[in-house]
Amino acid sequence: MPDENDFKDFSITDKVNYLVRNTEEINTRDELAKKLEKDQLVIKYGVDPTSTEIHLGHLVPILKLKEFQDLGYDITFLIGDFTARIGDPTGKDESRK
Repeated sequence: MPDENDFKDFSITDKVNYLVRNTEEINTRDELAKKLEKDQLVIKYGVDPTSTEIHLGHLVPILKLKEFQDLGYDITFLIGDFTARIGDPTGKDESRK
C-alpha cells in the first residue's frame, strides 16, 4: 500500500492526474488543482447508518478518499447519527426508523 511519503514530491498537476484516474466526471481540473493547493483541505464523506443495503457502489467513494489520504490530505468519514435521529432534511414528513 502506498503512503503519503510515496507522493511527497508530487506537484499539484501530478496530484490532479492521480486523483482523476478512474474518474468519470469532475467539475474541472483547474478547480480541483486550486482546492488541492490549500494546505487545510479536509475531505468529508457521510454515510447513512439506517440504510438496509450495501453494495459495491458504496466502495467507490471510499477508494477515492483513500487516494486523497495517500496524497496527505485529511479525511473525515462520518457515520451520521444526528440526521438519522431527526429524519431526512429534504422535506419528507416521516422520521427515519
